[in-house]
Amino acid sequence: MSRRLPTVWDIRRSGAADFEALTSKRNVRYMTVGHKVKNGVRLPEKSLNFYVARKEQVAREDAIPKQIDWLATDGRTADTIATDVTELGSEPTTFGLRSGHILRAFDNDVGVCAVAYTDGGRKFLLTNAHVVVNAAAGGAAGPVDVLNRTDGQFYRFGVVANASQLRPGIITTHDVARIEVNPAFTVDDFMILDLDNDVDRLEGIETLSAHRYWYRVNGQQFECAFPERVVGSVTINVDGIHVPYAEFWQLQMVAGAVGKGHSGALLCRSEGAEVVACGLVFGGVAPNLVFAFPFNKMWKIINPN
Repeated sequence: MSRRLPTVWDIRRSGAADFEALTSKRNVRYMTVGHKVKNGVRLPEKSLNFYVARKEQVAREDAIPKQIDWLATDGRTADTIATDVTELGSEPTTFGLRSGHILRAFDNDVGVCAVAYTDGGRKFLLTNAHVVVNAAAGGAAGPVDVLNRTDGQFYRFGVVANASQLRPGIITTHDVARIEVNPAFTVDDFMILDLDNDVDRLEGIETLSAHRYWYRVNGQQFECAFPERVVGSVTINVDGIHVPYAEFWQLQMVAGAVGKGHSGALLCRSEGAEVVACGLVFGGVAPNLVFAFPFNKMWKIINPN
């Protein structure tokens, strides 16, 4: 009988079972479920991946184990699961400057419009909460401006209708805001800036999916792949405070570098001539790792009806 290999859920369950002990080790920022990488080559073997601030010699009790126990659904140890360690170089942070149809908040934070749409005759835009509210000021919000690329000027166009609460020490599973647009402005429903195609349907992100994903920032297309769902939570710098985020995916950039100004971008994939909205970009670790929440979930949270 051949040996059964651990599934994504086996690895996630096993990592989560010892989450506090594993993430409390020196330099560990967060964990994901993904493929093991050796000498820059992504191997078929699935592993629990640790992302650390830096690789260095540490005390034995702080060393990341080469394997962890594989826990069966009944909680018993079935075998072991391989681990992998990647050095980040800088801390995870939200992105909030210049992109797409550029938005400017009352406190001068800048980000991207994910989608524009009409609902019951009213007009809305979606973006990240951290772009349009000040998390460090308790979620304070105000009017929002949009950049006219023709004349380079910002114009007041709307106000924050509702937004995710981002608080230090309290885990958030979404970072999304809805802005109500002044009726005097024109909204092109689900159209993508600088593209003729509109969004055909909404989906989420699948762990270890073979899809190649893309998003557009100010006319430039960025591409990423190899989605890994984060295990447990990740502490992220938002407006100078540290907020734990959970239930999101990390992707590896394969064309272009992620960086400031990408927050709020709409993560998509192409299926023939169709455009499928899959995620809402909110942060990452420049230049190679981008973070995104599943778009179908963000849509339901902000549009419950």
